Amino acid sequence: MTDSKQKDRELPDAAIAALMNDRTIEAIKIVRREWNIGLKEAKGVVDQYQSSINPSQVVRRAPTFEAGIGRLLWFILVVIVVFIGYYMWTKT
Repeated sequence: MTDSKQKDRELPDAAIAALMNDRTIEAIKIVRREWNIGLKEAKGVVDQYQSSINPSQVVRRAPTFEAGIGRLLWFILVVIVVFIGYYMWTKT
């Protein structure tokens, strides 16, 4: 795809959202998938978008704790299984 066609296209909303959360690699992956272009081209498009936006207009969001909650739930599950195993072992 030529540079002029890439400039005419809008960056996918998912890629913009990824960039707003400081997830540049994810944004590049989204652009590659949506536009069906190579890694170098997608990186160039994302870099160009990042250099074209005004940093004062960017609204930073607080990091999400979804991964932390998932880990916490796994930890709780493991603790429960260990307690059940201990109870079953000492009961006999």
